[in-house]
Amino acid sequence: MEMPFGKHEGEDIEDLPTGYIVWCLNMLTARDDLDKKIFQDMDYELKKRSDRIRIHNYASKGLKKNGVITHG
Repeated sequence: MEMPFGKHEGEDIEDLPTGYIVWCLNMLTARDDLDKKIFQDMDYELKKRSDRIRIHNYASKGLKKNGVITHG
């Protein structure tokens, strides 16, 4: 879905900077400024990015398998 307004109008939500998504979700509400679908898409994209960061952090710290720490 494309951003329908603002600085990033016309850009796909998945291409928006994380900070902009966070700002939109904090400053705008689904009831007022964003329609429900855009709000849900932005929330989903942010959660998807958070999962990637968590996975990266686990891999870079090393994973413990059978009592042995292996590095990813």
